[in-house]
Amino acid sequence: MAGGRPTKYDTAYNEQVKKLAMLGLTDIELAAYFEVEEKTINNWKKNFPEFLQSLRAGKEVADQEVAMSLYDKAVGGDTTAMIFWLKNRRSSSWRDKQDHMLSGDADNPLTIIERVIVGKTPD
Repeated sequence: MAGGRPTKYDTAYNEQVKKLAMLGLTDIELAAYFEVEEKTINNWKKNFPEFLQSLRAGKEVADQEVAMSLYDKAVGGDTTAMIFWLKNRRSSSWRDKQDHMLSGDADNPLTIIERVIVGKTPD
């Protein structure tokens, strides 16, 4: 007779995992809460679609709350939040960039000119 140990999974875990994900728990922390191994959490995600859906829904709520908090800080004047926001949301225009140029000709040695650009780069 093949098979492993019976699953500890219970449908009541769906609501619990959503609430725990809303609090920001990682898979390792979820495993500790449910008193199982992390691989068991991964198996539940594969084998019980409603568990995975609840987990994703909770993470989505948490991510939205963090995004709104970051947004509030950025528009409120928190310089670090502004930089973080712009580097991630407008990375093509706002990034730390290092340009290196080589300069010289046959009669002069090569020199390296380094520029560090922080903030808005020209388009």
